Amino acid sequence: MKKPIILGIDVGKMSGWAVFSENYPSKTGCMTFKSLKRYQRFLQGLVTHYEPDLIVSCRPTRFARVIAYQSKLLAIVELVAEESNLQFYEGIDSEMKKLVLKNGIAKKPEIIEWATNLLGREVTEHEADALMFTHGMFKKIE
Repeated sequence: MKKPIILGIDVGKMSGWAVFSENYPSKTGCMTFKSLKRYQRFLQGLVTHYEPDLIVSCRPTRFARVIAYQSKLLAIVELVAEESNLQFYEGIDSEMKKLVLKNGIAKKPEIIEWATNLLGREVTEHEADALMFTHGMFKKIE
């Protein structure tokens, strides 16, 4: 049975992305927000290159300005999934933390340490969050 390829996106002015599959090592990176169209094109490029089976991202739950800003970006992520005929899962950060780290209130340093240990190299907080989303989603579907 083919293992799914999952693309995780941590939306924000600096967005992290990660691709996870049990069939090959995880890939991660970051993108800086410049415009809505560039954001969409970048995401489409990730989908074209990695051919994921689904996309996962998490909605913000604190701070009204963050929620408003990131909701625009989440809509673009969902649009790219829809245009690519991919499933899209919009989770909650604490849900993914609990699935992956067994602690729904884990702090950024814990997430970064987990991702750094997993990949054997340093990662940004945005890459770490995106990687956590992919692993959380994998646990949800296995």
